[in-house]
Amino acid sequence: MSILLLTAAGLLLLSAAFLFGPQLVAYGSAGARDLVRRPQAQFAAMTLMTAFLVILFHDPSASALISEDEAVQVVLRT
Repeated sequence: MSILLLTAAGLLLLSAAFLFGPQLVAYGSAGARDLVRRPQAQFAAMTLMTAFLVILFHDPSASALISEDEAVQVVLRT
């Protein structure tokens, strides 16, 4: 499970680099100021940060996945 979480975190960082990197490389600090002001970039940054925080603070022992039949059940363990 931790390998999957590390893979997901790596892919999120890679997607952030591909999303914001080219503009930062091409325009430098002026491009960073433009990214901070654009609502689309703010939304993308907040979405990526939220996904990264969910991965970071995920408790792997909090739920169990049972998939024996055609149906799948998620059970909360306390």
